[in-house]
Amino acid sequence: MKKLLVILLALVLCLGIFVACDKDKDGDGEPAPVVYNVNAAATYVHNMYKDKTTMTGDLEVTSKVVIEDVTYTVEWAATEGATITKKNDNVYIVDVNETTETEYTFTLTATVKAADGTTAVKTFTMTVPAYAVISFADYMVAEEGKVVTIKGIVAEINSKSKNNKYNHLFLVDESGVGGYYCYSLAKDPVADSKVEIGMTVEVTGTIAPYSGMQELKGGTVKIVDTTKKQVPTVDLTAKLAAGESLKNYVGMIVTFKGVEIGGQDLSTANSQYLYFKLGEQSAYVRTYVSDFPTAFTLTKNGDTYECAAKATIDAAHAEKYGWTANVTGILVLYNSAPYLIPITETPFEYLEKIEKTPAQKIEDSLAGVTIPNVEKNTVITLPTAGANYADVTFAWALTENAAATLAGNVLTVTLQDAATELTLTLTATCGETTDTKTFTIKVDALPKGNFLPELAAPAVGTPFKLTVFQNQLGKILYFAGTTESESVTYRLATTDKADKAVDVYLEEVTGGYAIYFMNGTTKTYIRLYERSAGSGSLALVTEAPTEVLTWDNDLKTFILTVGSNKYYLGTYNSNSNLSTSNTSYITDTNLGVSQFPVALTVLVPADYAPVKDPAPAKDKAFKLTVFQNQLGKILYFAGTTESASVTYRLATTDDPAKAVDVYLEEVTGGYLLYFMNGETKTYIRLYERSAGSGSLELVTTAPAEVLTWDATIGTFVI
Repeated sequence: MKKLLVILLALVLCLGIFVACDKDKDGDGEPAPVVYNVNAAATYVHNMYKDKTTMTGDLEVTSKVVIEDVTYTVEWAATEGATITKKNDNVYIVDVNETTETEYTFTLTATVKAADGTTAVKTFTMTVPAYAVISFADYMVAEEGKVVTIKGIVAEINSKSKNNKYNHLFLVDESGVGGYYCYSLAKDPVADSKVEIGMTVEVTGTIAPYSGMQELKGGTVKIVDTTKKQVPTVDLTAKLAAGESLKNYVGMIVTFKGVEIGGQDLSTANSQYLYFKLGEQSAYVRTYVSDFPTAFTLTKNGDTYECAAKATIDAAHAEKYGWTANVTGILVLYNSAPYLIPITETPFEYLEKIEKTPAQKIEDSLAGVTIPNVEKNTVITLPTAGANYADVTFAWALTENAAATLAGNVLTVTLQDAATELTLTLTATCGETTDTKTFTIKVDALPKGNFLPELAAPAVGTPFKLTVFQNQLGKILYFAGTTESESVTYRLATTDKADKAVDVYLEEVTGGYAIYFMNGTTKTYIRLYERSAGSGSLALVTEAPTEVLTWDNDLKTFILTVGSNKYYLGTYNSNSNLSTSNTSYITDTNLGVSQFPVALTVLVPADYAPVKDPAPAKDKAFKLTVFQNQLGKILYFAGTTESASVTYRLATTDDPAKAVDVYLEEVTGGYLLYFMNGETKTYIRLYERSAGSGSLELVTTAPAEVLTWDATIGTFVI
């Protein structure tokens, strides 16, 4: 029976997570005594397999786990319906009948043993679904999460062994009525399953709709016919021109004829779009190289893929702007809109150049110009000519606004106390023809306030924010008061705008707390609960949940305890939404690195923002504050230099409680800055070390250099 690998080897799971045993943890020169926690090990095993209880193939399970430097053995047993065999010293295989005609269940038992003789048991109810190929029509209406088997001819392949990012199969239904997108297969279709284009295969996987497509995710592949059949190319020109839905054709090779070549967006690694249009409908070919099918030779370069074919396709498309062409590739949808993945080095068959009038050139050029809204102080270099027509020139004008200046084509925007809007007018000229386009750009207000992490649980009734310090994204995220979407209700939405964060409150209940916020006039609770043994989830509910939250002083957050499982609210890796995870996933090394529990914070009032004009009154205490957007923090002068050796830089803190009070001393021509270092009056001296080069230091006698207030940039200068 075919062995379907569904997890990494246990040896790999353990690498890099746990350090060597018998460390001298208490510093007395002797190895620390071994402490066994078989329940924690059993929980770890449970978390490894809790989401693998539907088996469409055989399952590999580990024979050992390591928790805090201690190794535990795992013995496995199964009731009728499965057999267990040993693959090697680290892995057992749970063998099932994946082609069963009727669905059946069995019980899988893991007995975790420690060297001190203690044991813990975890059981799993495993389901093997009936193996039956469904029709394309049934596939298209199958509900999310349902396990199905589909059959089709292989149109194209993505394979990690060929340096693609994922293992995908694109199939054509044998009836020819539709296509299948088999996403993120369990095994490499080329290296492991030996699949080739034109073969007929069956894929068993889970229905997972995404972005307007019906997809089959995480499937296992069985070749049913090695005969290589000709894969048809479907002409969808009329359907695209009419704006009809193309969802039935996802995964098929399709062509659109007589399209007009548009511009390009190659601005980021993921934005690799070659645009075209047909009448009023727009689409694109995506030349993101890790999506290229196996017909291309790719080489890895760190996380970057190189593909000679990509450069050829991009260059030809840029050269042929405004031409007509036929375009062919694998159809995919994003937000229900079509795009193509190329399957040859010539996805475009260029036909003829469209000669355009000056007015048409201007129209195309103006349509291609966009200006983003502004969230921080920024400088924008505006285009001076049409992106694709050198004979279309641009001239810019700015309606007067204190937040911005325009010098030629360089727009400088400086945030103000209040949000505002800029009005820019673009005049395009081609020969004797001109036209204009007006842009309205929203400009955010200066950031005000700050977050204050609470080291103890906030008092009942005090408003606070649920905050994640998301280091991988370089942002501070706040709970926004909604779920991620109407369809994804088990994840919570966040915002990086503090003023859009909802106020959250604690309600004291027997044994702990409940967390709620006001959704309009409706009291809404954030419910953490255990969906199944070892698996946590969350929801927004309008009745007080029965689950009770308690404060974890080590993690500085609230947790839900169910038996031996503890769940926290937060995010992980580079995710921006809030979900709930088991605290067993958190280690000393990944806390704040890849695992981010929510912090409970309050926003400091706006008086922490710098005073801008007039200058602060002398002898009035204030703070020296930097809004450090790149770090996502507000920093305060901490009252010392960076170090004893680096005295020309001043130390900062992101904790306002540790910021020193700074005062102004009025002198002839301006001011001096000072603070009290204990009983010693200490000045912040700014001076010119050499011509054009400034420096600073802390001194205990009044410096000769005088500071004056610059109202334009809102600070003191020398």
